[in-house]
Amino acid sequence: MTTAPELDRRYTADDLLSMEGGGTYELVDGRLVELDMGFESQVIAQNVSGELYLYLREHPLGLLAGAEAGLTIFGSPRRLRRADLSFIRSDRLPGALPRGHLSVAPDLVIEVVSPGDTAEDVEEKVLEYLAAGVREAWMVYPRTRSVEVVDANGMSRRLREGDDLTSPSILPGFAVPVARFFAAPGG
Repeated sequence: MTTAPELDRRYTADDLLSMEGGGTYELVDGRLVELDMGFESQVIAQNVSGELYLYLREHPLGLLAGAEAGLTIFGSPRRLRRADLSFIRSDRLPGALPRGHLSVAPDLVIEVVSPGDTAEDVEEKVLEYLAAGVREAWMVYPRTRSVEVVDANGMSRRLREGDDLTSPSILPGFAVPVARFFAAPGG
């Protein structure tokens, strides 16, 4: 039986697994934070996912998951984040696929900035991911049609539509024009 969320209650990551609509929330210090991804951001996330899927079909290095996959990599049962996309190499998976949340830091997380996201919120999430052991984060910005890549050392680079996105240490041989992330369907 599923239960509806009580907004004033403190939750754990496990609570979200049985909660009605639990997959649409993150947890910050046990408090529910509702995810609100706009249509444009969702389409862009699917474009990024498609490019990664095509690469991974030819280079089966690991698994790609969407925002429904909860990440409990922060050392607290009251903190859970949901990257728009996350990739983990197969050799880092803990045996069988987790039936609930992923407790091993992915190698790569991707956040597509949504209309309701603030710069501070996005930066906070990225810093949390990197502190938890994520090796690289991509922040995709629909308004500026750009991607910021941040590595585990905090080094950052900004890519625009005319640039190719590569990630040699995580996705050897992967190269995609940034413009493809922002292409309209059928375009």
